[in-house]
Amino acid sequence: MSFALRAALVWIVASLLAGCASLTTLFEPIRDEPAAEAVDETAPQGPPEADVYRLEIVAPEPLLSLFERHLDLARFRDARVAGAVTPLELDRLIAGAPAQARALAETEGYFDAQVSASRDRAEVPLVRVVVDPGPRALVSSVAFSFEGPLQVAAAAGDDFARRTMAMVEDRWPLAEGAGFSQSAWSGAKNGTLARLQGAGYALARWRDTSATVDVARHSVALTLVAESGPLFRIGHVSIEGLTRYEESAILNLLDFEPGEPYSEDLLASWQRHLQRSELFEAASVTLLVEADHANDATVLVKVKEHRLQQATLGLGYSTDTGPRMTLDHMHRRPFGQEVTVTNRLELGGAKNAWTGQVISHPLPNHYRNLVSAGYERLDLNDELRTSGNVRLGRTQDTDDFARQYFIAVQGAKVESAAPTTSAWAATLNYNAVLRRIDSIALPTRGWVLSAETAAGYSFHTTASNGTLARLLGRATAYRPLSERLFMQGYVELGQVFARSETGIPDTLLFRAGGIDSVRGYDYRSLGPVVNGVVTSGRMLFTSSIELAGPISDRFPTLWGAVFVDAGNAANQWSDLKPVFGVGPGIRWRSPVGALRVDLAYAIEDRRWRLEVSLGIAP
Repeated sequence: MSFALRAALVWIVASLLAGCASLTTLFEPIRDEPAAEAVDETAPQGPPEADVYRLEIVAPEPLLSLFERHLDLARFRDARVAGAVTPLELDRLIAGAPAQARALAETEGYFDAQVSASRDRAEVPLVRVVVDPGPRALVSSVAFSFEGPLQVAAAAGDDFARRTMAMVEDRWPLAEGAGFSQSAWSGAKNGTLARLQGAGYALARWRDTSATVDVARHSVALTLVAESGPLFRIGHVSIEGLTRYEESAILNLLDFEPGEPYSEDLLASWQRHLQRSELFEAASVTLLVEADHANDATVLVKVKEHRLQQATLGLGYSTDTGPRMTLDHMHRRPFGQEVTVTNRLELGGAKNAWTGQVISHPLPNHYRNLVSAGYERLDLNDELRTSGNVRLGRTQDTDDFARQYFIAVQGAKVESAAPTTSAWAATLNYNAVLRRIDSIALPTRGWVLSAETAAGYSFHTTASNGTLARLLGRATAYRPLSERLFMQGYVELGQVFARSETGIPDTLLFRAGGIDSVRGYDYRSLGPVVNGVVTSGRMLFTSSIELAGPISDRFPTLWGAVFVDAGNAANQWSDLKPVFGVGPGIRWRSPVGALRVDLAYAIEDRRWRLEVSLGIAP
């Protein structure tokens, strides 16, 4: 056999072992999806022994990591089986390394890589692979076209079809000027197709996609043709798993009417509302995709109901009020009525409280009627406060907006070294929360505005009776600064409007300090001082700014944070002197919200305080 023939055979075998199809070059279109990486069962197996050869790969990141994972020279060396790689087999691997390395580089968008592979003649030879990847290819153009009912409707002037096409094109992630890679190309196609399917065209598919590479210009031209299939419209709703509760509890949480175009977001929103209703342990909402029923598609709702009654005994600790024991009881349909009754008893060293509530099952437009009452005894910071309240009203809660309006009667008595105060008040109240965030439980982008308003009359006071009004507002913002750094901050302002001599229930006044206020200071420890004792004020200002991000790629839900808090309460704005708290913290971003552990330093008090809380965005 001639040398040329032997060399050709070595090259063919090495190319087959490379196991990675290169992207088509010189204006050849790419049409095939990348195959899933196969497990190389031919790699030597056996007990680990000494290295047969040493390997040095010279390449920039991220190609270096790619080669160290997938280059055959690297994978076979890691097997480390004595005698498994003979000198002849090593020569074969070295001969095939440049072709394999170039193919791997092409998957990351480097189509003109220069690769050399060599070895020395030591007893344990050093194999050296040097890669000069050259410029990375950039996306030069993206051409979309649509076929099927979507294109026909858009050509006829249908606004929904035109908006859908514009949405698909505008949200295409691999835009002109972006670096090309096989993974980015595949991910962009998969994500865009899922987006089109979720926008009403559930049977949409790619009829043709191609990536045309110009090696000389280091560019890639992308072409995509989408076959939309029919537009699905929501028709019949089929419910499974409902035995204890009425069907209206599900249908009243709908945000759409029959005949509307199907949207994955609409069904996902309905599913979230069902899960938050406290009637169902689990809920799923899916569209039955049948081409013959696109105009009246069936939506299947599957629920797993909670038990009618549920009791929970808990032990806990709060850095605000100390240890506690809680007993919660819930009856979701007492005496066959379409209401949920809850009772919560809390016993602790500093706080003892009871709250009870009767709330209707969901009504149309997400409304629910409620009646609630509560009593609290708070013995903290050399002060004893006893308070009670009764409320009657309605609530409404959607993904982006929540509100509550109610009539309330509340009162409080405060005993301390300062003069004892006592007052009751009857008020009309309206509270609202407006959300524009990417996640209710774990927001990283967007904003939240919340406001509490009250107006009424104060009576049975140790001071003077009189009218009052109360406002409390809070603006919270979330913003990513980079892929690994996120900022959040808020500003909160509150004021009670009344004559200076009018007695106000302490529960309507303000204090600062504690976990969700100015960290580093004790709970309710900031406010106007009377006779050397902190009291509640008529004005409030608090604010915070926090930077946080994942600590390592291995634990993406574990974040580190640093923060600065400021705030105080007073009886006059001119008397309000903000104090500051700073420190580091740890966040565990659990599915139900962020567990926060902060080590906060109170600059005014010159001491450290540990703060622990589990919270969800308002």
